[in-house]
Parts: sequence; structure tokens; C-alpha cells
Amino acid sequence: EAQLLASARQEALNQQGLSSEDVDEVFGLEKNTPHLLNMSDDPVLSGCLVYFLPKGQLTKLGSHPENQIVIKGLGISDFVCHFQNPDQRQVVISVPANEVSERARVLVNGQLLKPDEQRRLKHFDRLLFGRAWMMRLVVPLEQQDLAANKSLSNHSDSDSSEAAAPPVLKKRSMLKHDTMKLILNDESEAWSELRLYLGDLWERLGEERGNQFFYYVSKAAYLVDEANDITKEIRPEDRLKFEVELVWDIHRHVSDIIIIRITQWSADGSEASVLSYWTVDSFKQRLEMMRDCYDTFCSKGRWNGKGDPLEDPWLDPSTVE
Repeated sequence: EAQLLASARQEALNQQGLSSEDVDEVFGLEKNTPHLLNMSDDPVLSGCLVYFLPKGQLTKLGSHPENQIVIKGLGISDFVCHFQNPDQRQVVISVPANEVSERARVLVNGQLLKPDEQRRLKHFDRLLFGRAWMMRLVVPLEQQDLAANKSLSNHSDSDSSEAAAPPVLKKRSMLKHDTMKLILNDESEAWSELRLYLGDLWERLGEERGNQFFYYVSKAAYLVDEANDITKEIRPEDRLKFEVELVWDIHRHVSDIIIIRITQWSADGSEASVLSYWTVDSFKQRLEMMRDCYDTFCSKGRWNGKGDPLEDPWLDPSTVE
């Protein structure tokens, strides 16, 4: 995967009459400067954005325009984290508690970074910022070392199997649920609420259907967390909460076992009433509208569609007279 990504980037540069060395020179960077590449569900969009981490400089990331890397979106505060690159090989990410807000959210290969935590990153590590940005770290010198080691290994033992190769050279799994593990963590409220039921349901479904179910339910949990974050930002006074609920019918398709429940809590937080149930597909459509509402809220500082059957995605159309 790493070789494919690197070759695709190089081909795109060549089509523009540029080389990696040309890019480094244009931006006044040393050769082999580590950088971040955006990741996307659309392969055409992956790797289109490049954020360099210059040697000897502190690179800050967040939504504030004074940051060296400026990104915006759900879960992106003014300042999220910073990077240090002392020697073109070591890249360290940190989340200083005195500079970040509670909204700051950074995951490295699925593990949430805590305030004041520092971590040495490796080539091809995957980073998630807030709920809007996933990037991959590229460390060219480390990538060259890995390629050289692989070439040496293949030359010394051409008959060796993949299982016998050093762990660092093993291919990363591309299974869908592995990707979901990267964006779900112990802080996921929707996921933690489901753990008590997953073991029993997994045994009923069997391994093959259980794997499919894990992907669908983990994705639903991640989307529910996103919907709850948007709701807290735009309309906290309504005390609305989305939750994943499971229908105990193992004869259904695994995706149909999952439904989304929306509840409204009392002012003192002691009681909750169910407002409606949505299928996952219906919920996804409403979530797309919520994202548009959030964009409007961020750009204009307000959102005026509350209560409008055509503009309010939190409002269940079936309940509107």
C-alpha cells in the first residue's frame, strides 16, 4: 500500500513536470522532509493534500489561522496538537494541556492522545484529528530504510513466506473493520454502551456474520458519536442524544439488526423519553443534513432551521402533522 501511494503521488507530480526534489525546492524544504497526507474514502482524493513538517521547527495544527497547518471541522479546536521534527527521521506529536481545549481530539492508530502526552510517530502511522480529518504520516528516510531491508530480505531468502518476514514488513490488513478500529477508541460513548451485548450476539451469529456485524455496528457507533457532537455544538439546550440499539433477530441481515434511537433527557438528567427510531440508512441521510447545518453554524455563527420540517434533520418527518 505504501509503495502504491508513493508511486501514485510521484506519477501525479511527473504529469505536472515536477519531481519530489522540485517540490522540496519550491517550498524551501530540505530533501526527505516528513509530511502528512490526507486520507479519504475516495481513492482519487487520498493524498491530494500534503502538509510538510519542516526540520527544526515547531509545527502547530488547528483551526486558528496562526497555526502552520490550518484545518477546520467537527472536533477541531483553535489548537489541537504540535509536531517536532529534529532530524528528518524522528517525528514527535504532543498535546500540551495548557494550550488545547477539551474539544481537541487526536488519535494515533486508533489510540487517543491524552493531554500532555508525547508520542514518537513512525512511517505510515494514521492520525485522526477531531472527526473530520484522517491523515497518514510519511517519513521518506524511514520509507527508504524499509524498502532497502525488504530488498535485502528477498535477496537472501527468495523462498521465504510472508508469515516468516519481519513484522515491520508484513502487509497491513485492509479489512474494513480494521479501519474502524482506528477511529473507535475507549472514549467512544456509543461503542462502550454496546460492549455488554456484543459477545452474546457474536456467538449467535457465528464468525463470518460476526465479522460483518462488527463492521456495521462499529461504523454506526462512530456516526452516532459524530451526531451527538454536532448536536451538543448546535442545540445543547434540547438535551438530545442518539444511541445504537440492536434488534435481537439473528435471521435478519447483519446490517438490519442495528437501529438508531433518539432520546430527549429531562433538565436534571434523571429521565429520558424516546422520540423516534431510525434505520441506519435513514440516520445516515439525516446525518448528512446535520453536517450541512454544522457548516452553516460554523460559517455564520448560527443556524435558524430548528423546528422546520424541511430544514431540521433532528425532526422526524413521520411525526410532523
